Amino acid sequence: MSEIYDYSSIPEFTRRWYLTESKNHWIDLVVVESGLNYIGTDWSVQSGGGYMAGFQSFDEFFKKGPINNMPEEIHNELKQHLIKYRRKGGAGLLLTHKNELSELVLWRAFVHLDDNPIRIISISEMGNQPEVVFFDGALPVGEHNIGFVFIFKKHDKQGENDPLWKVRADFDFTIESNLKEKKVIEIITSRDSKGVIKTRWTEI
Repeated sequence: MSEIYDYSSIPEFTRRWYLTESKNHWIDLVVVESGLNYIGTDWSVQSGGGYMAGFQSFDEFFKKGPINNMPEEIHNELKQHLIKYRRKGGAGLLLTHKNELSELVLWRAFVHLDDNPIRIISISEMGNQPEVVFFDGALPVGEHNIGFVFIFKKHDKQGENDPLWKVRADFDFTIESNLKEKKVIEIITSRDSKGVIKTRWTEI
């Protein structure tokens, strides 16, 4: 079992790096309680502006490394910053989605944790997987909220103009202190007795 850490007392950490020599496209990194927010700004195209460039839990950062071409010096600085201020014995969450709709695949997912976007992705390449992980990492003890929008399409109909099915919901949950393992919450999408698509969530 991997160790669980408490990142709730991490001091503020923000950095910026540029993706173009002309410095008209950049990434701002912001450390929040649940992980790393990557916020992009791109003025290199006519329709440019700000956009959500990604999110990583602290666990994902340590396991897989940074994203968005983070410079090596910022990578090392951030890693040492997190290691210095984190504490052993924290609490965490594993959030997954299970698709029980045999005729549909999960095509888009928009997931927020405590008002921070943690997944805004196309998952056409993962749509046939029975389970998708949305969050795996540390969270502060206390009350939290998950909000999501899922968009489903038929297996053979995954173009932008093909028919789609959308479900949205949000729910609250509590992270207790002194967890020996991460809390596991599974969101399940299925049809009810009348054939209506529904979502439910359960703690495993």
